[in-house]
Amino acid sequence: ALFILKSGFESLFDTMGDIVGKREDIELTKAIRKTVESFPRVLGAYDLTVHDYGTEKKVGDIHIEVDENMSVGELDQLENQIVLKVYQEHKVLLGGISVYALATNDPETIKLREGMYGLVKKHPEIKNVHAFHYYKEKNLIRFDMVISFDVKKRKELYNEICAEVKKAYPQYNYFLVLDSDVSD
Repeated sequence: ALFILKSGFESLFDTMGDIVGKREDIELTKAIRKTVESFPRVLGAYDLTVHDYGTEKKVGDIHIEVDENMSVGELDQLENQIVLKVYQEHKVLLGGISVYALATNDPETIKLREGMYGLVKKHPEIKNVHAFHYYKEKNLIRFDMVISFDVKKRKELYNEICAEVKKAYPQYNYFLVLDSDVSD
């Protein structure tokens, strides 16, 4: 009877993980990200999610960073190439690719991004920082930071980092996003 009860609970927990959602295999997500980042025009790949709908039926989405000067036609071609390569190599259909436009020609924006990223990355709990944008007309800076889910007080650390950035660069307004650590 104990064996049957144990098997029942294990089956229930496995099913609940599939229904509620569970983190995808780390090796698969790392491999997909590596494939996406293998394209020279992809400057970074973030926020990958993979949904498993059964045998050989995985669908995902990802955010990529590209040069802000890329044309829509070039971007469309790049996205199609990424979707094809990821499916061929990993059997995951990327149903959506979102884009972060990275300023690569504006020295002021580059200097701000490098300085702020350096400040944020001093915290070892930060997994990555991305999606930097400087809206000059609004004097607004926006970026995402991913704090490891291993950190017990993520919101407190996020607030601490925001305060550090604002203290170091008080002349700007900010929209800093605490992003989710959904895959490695």
